[in-house]
Amino acid sequence: MKAKWMRIYVGESCRYKGKPAYKAILELLKRRGIPGATVLRGIESYGPRSGEHTVDILRFSMDLPVVIDTIAESGAIEGVLPEVRAMLKEGLVMTLEVEVEHGGD
Repeated sequence: MKAKWMRIYVGESCRYKGKPAYKAILELLKRRGIPGATVLRGIESYGPRSGEHTVDILRFSMDLPVVIDTIAESGAIEGVLPEVRAMLKEGLVMTLEVEVEHGGD
């Protein structure tokens, strides 16, 4: 099955209307009927406008990287994409066309 994969990179400290942006995005995806999404917490990262973020015990960061992954029909992803963009002041959103080989329940 042809589908679209959306991957969103944000920092843990990114907020949207008072709550963590990743939680707000997850709620949006669920409301909009996206069949599933996963939030992954990274252990280290860097970006073009920030220093290094790490879980190093001596330099514990409260702004670790968070990745939100979802795969759905292309139309569903395209439909929610403008809302996701509007929720983020910073971060990265990417989409890729993919072939889903197995979607067992």
